Amino acid sequence: MERLRRMGKLFRLRREAAPEWPDDGSWIPAIRSCTEFKLDAGYAVTSCVPGWMLPVGVPDCPPVPLPDLPQVAGHVLAANAVGREAELIRYFSRLPQLPDRASWREITEFSSLPVNLLLSLPGEDPIVADMFAGSRRAADSLLDDLSNVEGAGGTVYDNLDQGWALRIMVRADAVLVLDWNPEAADPRESARVLQLPRSAVAVQAIAARHRLDHLHAVMLHTLGRNLWSCPDQH
Repeated sequence: MERLRRMGKLFRLRREAAPEWPDDGSWIPAIRSCTEFKLDAGYAVTSCVPGWMLPVGVPDCPPVPLPDLPQVAGHVLAANAVGREAELIRYFSRLPQLPDRASWREITEFSSLPVNLLLSLPGEDPIVADMFAGSRRAADSLLDDLSNVEGAGGTVYDNLDQGWALRIMVRADAVLVLDWNPEAADPRESARVLQLPRSAVAVQAIAARHRLDHLHAVMLHTLGRNLWSCPDQH
């Protein structure tokens, strides 16, 4: 019984402990207002075939020519592909058909080609909101959240992975973007805390969604397959 009481006390202490950065809000004084930015969706492109598309036992990394389109952080932005759809289609048409299900790798059913959101800032590295396996559907959902100036707001994106973390929070009249490296000795030193006008973000998010809808429809019609959702969703 005494041991249970001690464990209960320890649990309460942990639960009541002060939150750590960034949940403690100490990043708020570091907020930097930004009015110059570009928000868009981007199709990830690589110079080799993704391993999940290959049969078990086939060597990794067969080469595939990159599209002749501008690239930002390994992505072709939708804004740079509209009007040049044929070049983007040419790239994706070079990727192989999926093998028979019996030859799938373990990760195939959970994988798709990425569609991510990118925030480009003058003179700075772009910020990539990785949609992971959600890909196109998740990109649509986040763009919709950012497009809605009448919504209640809140945290619309919050992800942490090896070497990077990103949180996007919608406030009454602003969108806050917190970008940091959780593995750094002091993650506050390299963190970017940006404040973007909510109305300007909404305008760009709506335009990005329209471009993405257009490109996706054209590519599905031409390619005859959906590479941007997990195979079991085809």
